[in-house]
Formats: sequence, structure tokens, C-alpha cells
Amino acid sequence: MNQDTSIPPPSSEGGKNSATAELNVPVNLPGIDITAGLRMCNSSVKLYLDMLQKFRISKRREGEIIRALFASGDRETATRTAHSLKSVSATLGAAELSTAARLLEEAISKNMDDQLAERLNCFDQNLAALLTTLDAEFGEKSTSATLPEQNSRAGECDHEALKKLIKSLDDALDSDMRLAINLAAEMNNLAATPGLKQINEEFQQHLASFDIDAARASLNKAVEFINK
Repeated sequence: MNQDTSIPPPSSEGGKNSATAELNVPVNLPGIDITAGLRMCNSSVKLYLDMLQKFRISKRREGEIIRALFASGDRETATRTAHSLKSVSATLGAAELSTAARLLEEAISKNMDDQLAERLNCFDQNLAALLTTLDAEFGEKSTSATLPEQNSRAGECDHEALKKLIKSLDDALDSDMRLAINLAAEMNNLAATPGLKQINEEFQQHLASFDIDAARASLNKAVEFINK
């Protein structure tokens, strides 16, 4: 089946679910399928709201960043940035922004320069629409996001199991944010020694801010620490 290559306009409709009111999440957020987003977060309301807040704060200048990267000739990083936005938007339930990011990623990676300006503008419009929605809902509320609790006992760490987990996490960062979130929670239980705890805290902060490159760098640091 061919992928849809049409450019989606920002939507005025959002996902609705009567159950969301009981979960203390908004019933309607234009441009966001709340039910899908919660499902991607394993129905964790706290995690989902924290991710929406982090996105609102940390992803305001992505269009500018991609333009600057492209202008400097750094297509690789520009492609990764668009790819990251595609995955993160899908995780949040923002399908239209995810599609716009996918089309932008395609234009950059496949040297489709004649379509780049149009797709960048489309991405900007969808991002601005989503941020307007999130600002209206969360702008006056606390923007703090807490890390999952670390339940492991100090001094205990299965290095082999942790290395396997890190490998799976590294793969998931590019392809499956839902899986990455689940694995990140498991990492809290395995990264038990003081040095690894600190590295894991850095990783969790980067993941919460959707900084995929920095998150991957923290994973590499953890592997180096284990192999010492």
C-alpha cells in the first residue's frame, strides 16, 4: 500500500473519549487523539501529561532548527530531527503533525529540495497549531515532569541484563517510542549502582525532553561505564 503523501492541514478536531474525564485529562485537545496517546503511554495519565508538557516547552523552535541545519549543509542531523518529531508526535497522538514531520524527513533525506519549502511550511503550521492547543490547556499549569520512581536496591545491578536492555532501547528510540518508554521504566530497576543511577537520570531527562540524540549518548555512556 502506498503511503499518503498529501500534506495535512492543521485540524480543528481532536480525539474524544468519555473516559478521559475520569482520568483527569482533557476531554478534547484539537489536533490530538487523546485515546491513542494514552494507549501509547500504557494508560499512564501522569506520563502522558508530563510528555505533553515537555513537548510544549522543548519543541517550540524545531522548524527554525531544521532550517538552520539544512542551511549549514547538515542534512543528516536535520533528517534525524524530523524523524524524532515524527515518532514523538505519533506517541502523543498528534497524527497530523507526525505526518507532516514524515513528509519533511522524506524531503530532506531524499534530496527533494523542490518540495522542501512547502513541507517545512506545512510542518510549521501543524506544529504551531498543536502548540496553540497545548498552551491553551497547560500554559498556566505546572510544567514540571518527574522521573519514574527507582525501585531497585542500591548496589545491585545485572550488567548483562542491562546491556541487553540498552541495546533494545537504542533500537526503539528510532522506531517505537512506546516501547522505548516501557524499556526506560525497566532501566530504572536495573541501573542500580551510584554511577549508573546518575547516567540513567540523565538519560531519563533527555528522553522526557524528546532529545533523542542526547538520550542515545547517555546510553552509550552507560555501556562504557559497564565495560570499565
